[in-house]
Amino acid sequence: MAKSINLENIKSLFFSNKTLKQIIFKNTFWLVVAEFFDRGLGFLVAVLVARNYGPENKTLRRAQQHRKQEEIYYRTDLENCKNCKIRQVCTSGKQRTIARSFYEELNEKHSEYTKTPEFVKGQVLRKVISEGKFGEAKNNYGLRFAKYVGLQMMKLQTFFTACIQNCVRMLKMAMTNAAV
Repeated sequence: MAKSINLENIKSLFFSNKTLKQIIFKNTFWLVVAEFFDRGLGFLVAVLVARNYGPENKTLRRAQQHRKQEEIYYRTDLENCKNCKIRQVCTSGKQRTIARSFYEELNEKHSEYTKTPEFVKGQVLRKVISEGKFGEAKNNYGLRFAKYVGLQMMKLQTFFTACIQNCVRMLKMAMTNAAV
């Protein structure tokens, strides 16, 4: 008989570690979900923040999005800038243009976080725990140099290198458990 799909089965699939295949599926699923969430959040933040800038509290319109530089450009209407009292202070051109990074709000939160004691403690732990794993990837799995051109290809290279590292660790754990 086929297993019935219920909430407990779904919870156990996505939130617990049972078999090697299930762990690989679960981790891959969460990495994909995080990537989509990251892209959507960046776009939403850029649109919401742009409404705070403009001549005399006028809303800026979205002019263009530059994917390669990961910025969105906002401009005022020419009529708003012509009649503005502070135009000389605000811009040297015909109209006001603002470039906003996809990640501007996250950058601001991060700069505040770097001033906390938790961040300093985390930096100490980072040297001990995670830097060793990156060193292993660099020395043993070819992450010293980029094999392909472009940011997307580099992301793929690091993703697959991490997958291989995790597979090797899981195999070592499975072999240790089988020997006992």
